[in-house]
Amino acid sequence: MFFARTREGRNLLKPFVLKIRDGFLVGMAPDPVVGAPCATCVQLWLADRRVWFEPGQLSDLNVKKEVLLDLMAKNQAHTFYEIHKDGTTNRLDCVVYPHAQCTCNKANYCPPTEITKKSNFAFSPLYQIKCARYGTPDGNLWLSSATGQSHITEKSLTVYGAARDREASRLNAVDEWLRKVSIDELRQRNQAGESIAQRSFQTDSSSIVPRGPIAVDAIGCGASGDEALLDGLSRLSLVRTLKKYSAKSPMLIVGANTWIRGRVPFFMLQQYDLHLLFYPNSTPTWVVGILALSRLRTEEPPLFAFASYGTMGTAIDQAIGKILVHCRPTEWNPSQTEPSKKKAQNASKLHLWWTNWVYRCPKISLRDVLHLEDYAKDVELWRNYFKDGQEPVSLIAINSPLLPSGIRSLVALQSQEAQETQRPRNINGIGIWSNVSELLHV
Repeated sequence: MFFARTREGRNLLKPFVLKIRDGFLVGMAPDPVVGAPCATCVQLWLADRRVWFEPGQLSDLNVKKEVLLDLMAKNQAHTFYEIHKDGTTNRLDCVVYPHAQCTCNKANYCPPTEITKKSNFAFSPLYQIKCARYGTPDGNLWLSSATGQSHITEKSLTVYGAARDREASRLNAVDEWLRKVSIDELRQRNQAGESIAQRSFQTDSSSIVPRGPIAVDAIGCGASGDEALLDGLSRLSLVRTLKKYSAKSPMLIVGANTWIRGRVPFFMLQQYDLHLLFYPNSTPTWVVGILALSRLRTEEPPLFAFASYGTMGTAIDQAIGKILVHCRPTEWNPSQTEPSKKKAQNASKLHLWWTNWVYRCPKISLRDVLHLEDYAKDVELWRNYFKDGQEPVSLIAINSPLLPSGIRSLVALQSQEAQETQRPRNINGIGIWSNVSELLHV
């Protein structure tokens, strides 16, 4: 029997063989009592995907036996080989999640060494990831969708992510899906009576999350705990800033028409008037928004997207990517029934009001905005800011055995305002807070 050994000489991963329709699937996995993901997890994911397989033995592998040596040298539970009957091989770099129905030791999870552009999510709750490329004068803009079945609600969930790079947009979509699923899981775990620990961001003191509904301001996701925390703090700043603008208008970034034309697909310019908005704030991050007003249908409501990042250019790019989710071509289906004359007149007046509102906002030039200094990606910078008279912020690590931190770290941020369940007033020029909270996924 072949075994891969750790430096201490203990057996860690064992090879397994599955017979598939065109040959064999060979990989490495720990014993179920030792850790995850085990060979049973792989079999359950194949069964979910309706892929025929049959457990096999190493002796059944009569071609390309040298593949086992390569697998043992890598000692990875996320690298597989498809071995066809004609001797051809296909290497699969995967991200294998523990299966909810498997009884393996999920607490001892063997994470992948890295997630690259070649990594696929066939052995995970995500069963479809699609990427679309949109050309712009300044380069490509990628929009990715991730669809998967939540192990909490057992319903399919589709989310989107956009970026200038294909792999970045793909990972953004996966991270957004994890945020959606993890918050549902956190609320169910709390309602089931599980003791969930939280700690203060300012003082690092620990406590237990109170029973009842959990109000969360932001969810951070990243490759490490610090990266997830910085992402969550940036999202928290976005929520706090928009709440504070409930009684005043943001700043309109002027002189940006030519700049926008080079960074968005042409169909967006045909369909919408795009306006960049700037939200000055005291946090160590820049908050921007983008407003899209339809040029063809006055009855269509305005579309908003917001972003927050330490670099102004990146924040604007993120806002453009988020507005693309709402303005993508699949959303061009017009209503089959024409609105009534009275409704059309009211919609036309509302559309005119929005146009007047955006041009009445205070002005700032694009040149000045792009010359704003970048904020450093430093947790201590944020900690010092919140220690300086800001409301308490609690951190909740929301990874679970089914969503291991070895793949992506997740953290929920809860401010004192969220704990008190206070709702801000209607935001001037945006609408009611419930609509904005849906855009922010909180």
